[in-house]
Amino acid sequence: MDKKKLLPLVLVCILVLQVFAVSAPLTVSAAGKNGLQVVGGKTYYFAKGKKVTDKWVRVGGRYYYFETIPSG
Repeated sequence: MDKKKLLPLVLVCILVLQVFAVSAPLTVSAAGKNGLQVVGGKTYYFAKGKKVTDKWVRVGGRYYYFETIPSG
């Protein structure tokens, strides 16, 4: 096939793929906190967006215990 005929065909294929990619439904979720996070000057560990409490957690080859500290 001649290069002059191939270029428009390639461009049309790219255009068609872009239309399908844009029209496909997307599922978007907010990224939760994970790992060590400093909140209000205190360090907490988050897993799947939730604060880990009353557990031993391995971080960087070391183990840390994150406990629930009562407020007040």
